[in-house]
Amino acid sequence: MLCAFGGRFERYAQIVNFEGFWYLVALQEDVLKKYYLKNISNVKATDTAFSTDAKLEDLLENSVSVWFQKDVEPFEVKIYANKIAAKYLQRRPLPTQSIESLHKDGTMEFVIKITHEMEILPIIKYWLPHMRVIEPEWIQEMIDEDLKGYLEIKTK
Repeated sequence: MLCAFGGRFERYAQIVNFEGFWYLVALQEDVLKKYYLKNISNVKATDTAFSTDAKLEDLLENSVSVWFQKDVEPFEVKIYANKIAAKYLQRRPLPTQSIESLHKDGTMEFVIKITHEMEILPIIKYWLPHMRVIEPEWIQEMIDEDLKGYLEIKTK
C-alpha cells in the first residue's frame, strides 16, 4: 500500500506505539520516516502491494522509543538501578534489556542496546534518582549537565 502525505509517497512499514503515542513508520527511498498519527491527514490508499523489510521489522521490535535510527549500529548502555527501579524493570523489562547482575539488596545492573541516546535518556530521567548510567560515561554526563541546568533555573 502506498500512502500520500503532502505530495510525497511512502512505502508503508508499520503503525507502532511508543510511550502511549501512535506513529506511522515508513520508508521513503530507503530513508526511515516517522510520522505522529495525529498529524497525518489526506491519506489516499492504493491497491499497490508491498513486502515488509525483515531488517526494519527487527529494528522496530528491538526499539526502545521512536528515537531509534535505521542505519546506526546499536551500542550498549550499562545502567545501575536501585531496588525500586529494579523491581519494576524485572517485571516489565525494556526492549533489548539484559540483566547483568542482581544483588541481594534488590539493586541490579543491566544492559540495553540503543541506536540513539534519546532512546534511553527520557527513561533514565523519569526514574531519577533510582537509576544512573555506568557506561558510556558521556550519557551520564549529558544527564548531569541537564540536571545542573535545571537546578540553575530553579534557583534563579
